[in-house]
Amino acid sequence: MWIRIKQAAEVAFPFLFLNRPASVSTIQPTLTGDRIPRILHQTFSGTINNEHIIRSIAELRLRNPGWDYRFYDNAAREKFINDEYGSAVLKAFRRIRPEYGAARADFFRYLLLYRKGGVYLDIKSTAMRSLDEVLLPGDVLVLSRWLNAPGQQFQGTGIHDELRDYGGSEFQQWHIMVAPGHPLMRAVIENVLRNISVYVPAMHGVGRMAVIGVTGPIAYTRAIYRGLGMFPHRITEQESLSLVYSIFGQQVDAPADLTQKHYSLQTKPLIRLSLRSHILNVVLFPVLAFVRWVKRNVTTHYSRRAPLR
Repeated sequence: MWIRIKQAAEVAFPFLFLNRPASVSTIQPTLTGDRIPRILHQTFSGTINNEHIIRSIAELRLRNPGWDYRFYDNAAREKFINDEYGSAVLKAFRRIRPEYGAARADFFRYLLLYRKGGVYLDIKSTAMRSLDEVLLPGDVLVLSRWLNAPGQQFQGTGIHDELRDYGGSEFQQWHIMVAPGHPLMRAVIENVLRNISVYVPAMHGVGRMAVIGVTGPIAYTRAIYRGLGMFPHRITEQESLSLVYSIFGQQVDAPADLTQKHYSLQTKPLIRLSLRSHILNVVLFPVLAFVRWVKRNVTTHYSRRAPLR
């Protein structure tokens, strides 16, 4: 019942929902490349002082001597965005609160890779062998999902209700391997720009819930999946890429000494709200609170009345 109600609301009020196709294309197209360039990108908001990260970067560069390694702090990100996309996109980037460093890094990597292409790795991630051995001659976009089946290394990771019609599980975006100008990367950017414009915390949450939906893997996967059958790509197992999600082990989050306060712990809105979004937030908050209360109590009521089987 609740799924049908939500589907009806999505049709009636599309501006309230994340990850819907953008009605207008605002990104200037980039000439599509026929290969993934040998550029290795990483980003972090400030100076890296963690000795494990510093050592990991040095080892990564040693394994890939023929690659152009590029690192971007926040100042370099903003310069790149302004130079390549202009003030309007930079303004959208700055609407993401700086406390949400992961969300800013999400949006930046899409913008960067659409223009320049190459391989992006999260700052806590690494490659255990040369990327030249991982990429195939015809690769223009390489995608992979988590090993998240029961009994696998990342059991349950990356599975979201919002992706039930999109393969069920997210495409990993802590690593992205893509040629410049790939249409699916442009689709991701336009999806995130729309999400930023429609975000309302009462509807879309704060902390981890907001990040994964507005800029993170849900936003990435839904935009990619919609055009998957129209553009070249390769889907492969994470293991075949010899990539390591975190040098700190299987934990999903970075250690405390790398980020002052993890984004999942934030309670402020992800996006600096426009006047329209402020008004919607005030109006929607009590309505959605009531809907959640009804949903919780009706579900509890019927579960108590359900016959034993």
